[in-house]
Amino acid sequence: MKGRFKILLLQIFFGLGLFLILGEFALRLSGRCLTYLEKTQHRYVNPYNQRLDSWYYVYPPNSKAEHNEAEFHTAETTNAMGLVGREIPVVKPDSAKWIFFIGDSFTEGHGADSSHSMPVYFQQLIDSAGMKAEVFNAGIAGSDPFFEYVLLKDKLIQHHPDEVIVSINESDFYDYIIRGGMERFKKDGTVQYRKSPPMEPLFHYSHLFRAFMFAFGSPVMLWKPQFDKQKKEALQQITECLYNMNSLCREHGVKLIVLLHPVPDVFTKTGGKDNISEIENYINRDSITFINTYQQFKPYLNRNNYLQYAWKLNNHFNAKGYKIYAEIIFADLNKQLGDICN
Repeated sequence: MKGRFKILLLQIFFGLGLFLILGEFALRLSGRCLTYLEKTQHRYVNPYNQRLDSWYYVYPPNSKAEHNEAEFHTAETTNAMGLVGREIPVVKPDSAKWIFFIGDSFTEGHGADSSHSMPVYFQQLIDSAGMKAEVFNAGIAGSDPFFEYVLLKDKLIQHHPDEVIVSINESDFYDYIIRGGMERFKKDGTVQYRKSPPMEPLFHYSHLFRAFMFAFGSPVMLWKPQFDKQKKEALQQITECLYNMNSLCREHGVKLIVLLHPVPDVFTKTGGKDNISEIENYINRDSITFINTYQQFKPYLNRNNYLQYAWKLNNHFNAKGYKIYAEIIFADLNKQLGDICN
């Protein structure tokens, strides 16, 4: 009797092991549980635990910024500040009106070359309308509102822009969950991200565990209650960061405009919701000019035409998408502010 029971246990363990092995193999083959960098750059990177040598999240100055991905390759020369936009003159002419765009990869123009970024198209719209203003692109791929605030405070504000337009999207609250807020900036001039969750090694090597986390947790390796708590905290902290930006801009006679935009693939999902729109619940529109472009994008982006405007794996706009993005912003700003160059 004991012998039969042992055999039964061995059969159960063998069957379970075979099921797990086959399940792991099937998930890896399907690619359903790949991380973003595994899809686009064929490599796994633990987003937590990272330590950076500088507070300023920029490329090396006067160098080449390359993005070699599965769907595209771009190589741009950076300016003296380590940004892909044109140089910002040291001295601003008295008659000039300067508009600075700050943000992450969607501002930089990741997915297209620098001549097809949203700020470049925005400049073309200004020129076509006969308005007098110079647009500068201070977006940087991988940045977030906290890095952008420090860059604005320490580097950009001294150039005396007239308007600063900061772009916010859903990736920013994931960045907060992984990196933390202002506490990431250490007194020795370095940056330290948050520690990895305990299950990171298992998440790294097991696609079965990733599938379980995606179903009952989150892509940032937190269980749902933890994630929901961190998401709420992220929205609050990002809002506080935006108010700090606004105070800084007011001190220097600069107008801050907060621009909320969707991540392209949200429109391909049934019942798709742009979660970062919840930040509207925290912003006082009487104190900050705030634009949410989610509704304006709806006529352009859906599951049938998504690939006309964005990359499938990379989930950023292509040149055509950035052009639409600029047109939406330009129309919205003129509607709210009249002539944005006044």
